[in-house]
Amino acid sequence: MSIKVVTYATCMKDQLKNWELSVKTFNYDYTILGMGEKWLGWSQRTEGYLNFVRKQESNQIVVLCDAYDLLFVKPPNQLYDKFIATGKNIIVSAEPNCCTGQMDIPDNKKMFTKVCKKRSPSNNTFIYPCAGCVVGYAGALAILYEQILNNPFDTDDQSSLDDIWIKNPDILSLDYNSEIIGTVYEPDMGSIWVLTKDNIIHNKKTGSYPCILHFPGSKGCNTNYETYNTVGKKMDKNGEFIPLYSTFNGKLYIYIGMFIFLSIFTIFIIFISNNK
Repeated sequence: MSIKVVTYATCMKDQLKNWELSVKTFNYDYTILGMGEKWLGWSQRTEGYLNFVRKQESNQIVVLCDAYDLLFVKPPNQLYDKFIATGKNIIVSAEPNCCTGQMDIPDNKKMFTKVCKKRSPSNNTFIYPCAGCVVGYAGALAILYEQILNNPFDTDDQSSLDDIWIKNPDILSLDYNSEIIGTVYEPDMGSIWVLTKDNIIHNKKTGSYPCILHFPGSKGCNTNYETYNTVGKKMDKNGEFIPLYSTFNGKLYIYIGMFIFLSIFTIFIIFISNNK
């Protein structure tokens, strides 16, 4: 049985080109939904995913994933074997922080965090479900995404997924050990994630080598694309990978802030001295 990979992207960006390069490199059967459409919100993606999985055989394995911050790094046969080994119908990416929409409201977030900690293995960093990468059988995914689409809790697919999982923990399973999907934040490099000499990413806490690498929050949480670029260049054989560079540089902003503070402080001291 083949694996079908699906993403939803309304416009072509360098990130999407890199994603497409990664699925082509490993010969995945892939589909890009939504190209050229006006982005109307997360329910648009949910509906697109739902329509896709409804058209598949119920036992077809489908990957529903982000494209602008994600790369495939291992072939379909390895992903297939790892998914089958779980014995689950749906595997959802797990990450260290993922509260959006209604679930980001302080009271909801506090409650949700308590649930996530209780359900996760002890001392596990990756405790929150992430809608950015979901692997499962089409039949099971159709049931889940119909619930997400019709959930009155929130139109945000992430928040809606969280709410459904709270009420029905058996509807999906989290990839706590990053066997299939690795969620990589740049600050975690070295403490959780390490690159081998061959630039293959490895979770040193769980011993896993994920098939898919997700770099969420690239506009804020990831202060740069260093690991993303390293992994992409390793995968690329023909010079097609496009390195990405963040517009946010944390150290630069710190230096600018210090300069402004010292300038104001110096002016203040001069002013006080001249008025004595």
